[in-house]
Amino acid sequence: LREFLFNLQEQAFLGSSLSFLAQSLINTPIDMTALRGRSNDDSNYVFIVNTDGSMAVYNVLRSQGVGAFTKWVTDGTINASRVVDDTFFMAATRNGSQFLERMDENTLTDSAILTTQASTATITGLDHLEGLSVRVKLDGSVMDTQTVVGGSITMERAGLDATQTTEVGLNYIPIIQPLPLAALTKQGNSQMDIKKIIETKLNVKNTLSLIVSVNGLDPVPLPNRAFGNAANSPLGAAPTPYTGVIDDIVESIGYAEQVLQSIVITQDDPVDMTILSILTKVETS
Repeated sequence: LREFLFNLQEQAFLGSSLSFLAQSLINTPIDMTALRGRSNDDSNYVFIVNTDGSMAVYNVLRSQGVGAFTKWVTDGTINASRVVDDTFFMAATRNGSQFLERMDENTLTDSAILTTQASTATITGLDHLEGLSVRVKLDGSVMDTQTVVGGSITMERAGLDATQTTEVGLNYIPIIQPLPLAALTKQGNSQMDIKKIIETKLNVKNTLSLIVSVNGLDPVPLPNRAFGNAANSPLGAAPTPYTGVIDDIVESIGYAEQVLQSIVITQDDPVDMTILSILTKVETS
């Protein structure tokens, strides 16, 4: 995969290789498509479908210095991709059947359906997910995992608000892991030194249910809310996504002894997550 940019000094196009950034993510590609920036997203995306059913996604916004690959996997295999009228579509094999699916930024699960459930706890129309474990979002809250039987599931309760949309689909686990910490000290680069992570802060936007660890070891969920007085108790209402700085998480995840340390951020539940920046302070040997 090469990127061609015109160089004014040389008066020619330079074809630099992008594949070296993602040699482990691009595996004998069989299809590729591109999605240009839109009114709600300035970034440009290149979708590369691999023979193993995964997808390498290149996100580029050159004016902001953004250029990085991400691996997409799903419950099933991705076979092909196309962009039609600024909308991304992919063909996928799930549960022994073929599906044409459309990317919807308002959903947080794969192969999802959206409905309203204000009068019954049973959701039908799930024949395409027969026998699979699905996640449910009802009234803004994540419900227990359900298994589709006979094309339907029965939740713990019915919806409370007829205007709220219920989402049912396949869960996926996002993983964010920066490069190993390599602070510059008076003695030089500390990448190979023994380190202790003494402070970590996250700057987030509309985020819930983060799980943080060092090198993926001993992951600790971060609380969405705290108990207050009875009149102000948050119980009985859906958690409110948080925007701002989450600090003091290092006291929860503790110290690690590995030389190549890195913070790992993930989620188990299908909720919003936007990480704006990560601040980490370390002590080295």
